[in-house]
Amino acid sequence: MPHLVAEGENREQVLAVIKEMLTQSVRRAEVVTLSLLDQEEEAEDPLAANGYRHYGIFADDPEALKLFDEIEEERNKHIVEPVQP
Repeated sequence: MPHLVAEGENREQVLAVIKEMLTQSVRRAEVVTLSLLDQEEEAEDPLAANGYRHYGIFADDPEALKLFDEIEEERNKHIVEPVQP
C-alpha cells in the first residue's frame, strides 16, 4: 500500500498515524466482485464467474455461493458508518 506513508518523531507516532489512515480507509471500504466472463462461461461455473477461482472444498458444491453471501451479510452488519457533522 504505497499511499501509507507517515513521518513522526518516533516509531510509535508513525505507527499511530498509519493505524488511523488504515482505520479511515476501512470505514469507507466496499468489497465488490466484478465478472468479466460472458453468460455462457458463467453458466458453466457460477463460482468462477463471481471471482472465486480457488474455492477448495467448495469446488463441487453448487450451494457455495450462498455461504459467501452469508459471510458478506454478516460482515455488513459490522460496518461502522462515519458520523456526519
